[in-house]
Order: sequence, then structure tokens, then C-alpha cells
Amino acid sequence: MKRDLDLVRRILFRCETAAAGEALESKEFAALASDAATLAEHIGMMADAGLITVIDTSSHEGEDYIIRRITWAGHEFLESVRDDTLWSKAQEHILKPGASWTFDILREWLKYEVKERLGIRG
Repeated sequence: MKRDLDLVRRILFRCETAAAGEALESKEFAALASDAATLAEHIGMMADAGLITVIDTSSHEGEDYIIRRITWAGHEFLESVRDDTLWSKAQEHILKPGASWTFDILREWLKYEVKERLGIRG
């Protein structure tokens, strides 16, 4: 399964709206993904990447999670992808089909772009 960073971004935006201490069941995100398996896989990948903390409620029926919270790294990533214009630029330059990239490359590129917008050098 390919990573869908638009889905990751949408999940993080939804998590951000949760009240402090509110856990979110993966079914609350059903409208964001094409199917439950894709959603569960992405939530698992996000946990692996350290963007969110989860409780794994998977069973023999398939993967399932409860999202406990966004981590510090998740909030940092969310802030870097919040701006729609910057996100579109990232999709065009970094995430375009056929490009070879890693999550770390994307994150560093986003940091650079934010610094450029703020006029921060170095």
C-alpha cells in the first residue's frame, strides 16, 4: 500500500479538533479514507512514524486503532503542512509521482520553505 500524505494530513487535522484527553476511534475517520483497511494502515504508519499515539485494538477481523493524541512531532508536522499553498507546492515538488523521497526529506523541505517565508536564513 502506498502512503497517502493527504490522508495523513486530514487525519491530523481531525485529531487536532479533539478535546484534550479525548480518544478517537478509527471509525470516526471513515469518511476520510476510501476504505477501513487503508485508514487503519495509515493510522498504524502514523504511529510508527511517531506522529500519533494509539491503542491497538486489532483483532482477527483486521487492524483497528484508537488514537490517543498527537505527539510533539505530529504537531510539528501538522504546523508545517497547515498552509494549503505550501502543501500544494510540496505535492508538486516533493511528492509528485515518480519522485524518490522520504518522510524526513519532506519534513526538512517543509522546514526550509517555512523559514524562507519567514525570512529566516541559516
